[in-house]
Amino acid sequence: LICYIHKNPMHHNSGIDYRKYMWSSYRDLVEQRIGLTEIDELLTMYSGLDNFKESHIAASDKLIYEFEI
Repeated sequence: LICYIHKNPMHHNSGIDYRKYMWSSYRDLVEQRIGLTEIDELLTMYSGLDNFKESHIAASDKLIYEFEI
């Protein structure tokens, strides 16, 4: 679900890279920015930043489309 949320802007605005999207909490986590995102909690869920990034790479875009209503 977290990968879907982060990749969602790609499907609604073609050409947007979720890793660079200004309003994405993905950047908060990767750049360790203080904001609304519970960074420590999410990184704990993924067992660290490297696994967090890898899960987004591994989540195929086809799978992301299946979450859409």
